[in-house]
Amino acid sequence: MQRPKAISGAVAGSPRLGRPAPVRRLLDSGQRQVLALAGQLRRSWRRSLQLRVITGTLVISAVVVAVLGFFLMGQIAGGLLANARTAALTQTADGLAVAQSGLTCRDRTAAARPR
Repeated sequence: MQRPKAISGAVAGSPRLGRPAPVRRLLDSGQRQVLALAGQLRRSWRRSLQLRVITGTLVISAVVVAVLGFFLMGQIAGGLLANARTAALTQTADGLAVAQSGLTCRDRTAAARPR
């Protein structure tokens, strides 16, 4: 039994093993572009006070809006739940009063009838 031959330039277990050359070139070129963009962003970040101030302001604003949103959502949900509970209790009390008044009327008419 023969061992399979390794592809030239590739080490067994490497991510490039078995990928066609055009795919490798495309991945390498994409990786170079991402690294170049990251380098440009890093240089811009270090050199531009305006970029840092605007970015910081946007991040803080987003955090404040998120916190206020969660707070308001909790308050509104709590208010809606309290209103629904109050309405349910009121409806139940009204239904109980109607049922009791119906029973009271029947008891009075039954007591008034001669047997």
